Amino acid sequence: MVSFGLSTHRTEVVDAVIPISTAVSQVIDIGHYAIAGLIMPAAWTGASIGFLVSDTIGGTLVKLFDDDGNQVEVEALISQGIGIDTDALVLAPWRFIQLQSVTIGTPATPIVQAAERTIKLVLKAP
Repeated sequence: MVSFGLSTHRTEVVDAVIPISTAVSQVIDIGHYAIAGLIMPAAWTGASIGFLVSDTIGGTLVKLFDDDGNQVEVEALISQGIGIDTDALVLAPWRFIQLQSVTIGTPATPIVQAAERTIKLVLKAP
């Protein structure tokens, strides 16, 4: 076997589904993984992706902000892979995550999706 310097870390892909006429996905338990990227669907009602987080299953979900007071959001376009390198540290402590389609900018407000949307979360084991 030939190695090309690829990581031996395990990768998993989980679907985050935003139902029709809503702006949030189900709560996703990412366990001991970290979010490494998102794969956007081919259809998307124009919005960014914001994150709601909780420290426990069934706990209160709150908007995620960085240490400068900015809501954490990722600009999202259709059929796009998005690396989460700059937001990975902010997301790292959170096991329970919900995706929210939001307007770009602060304060980010929810944007309802016109149809069910499935966003793929690419997770990496540490």
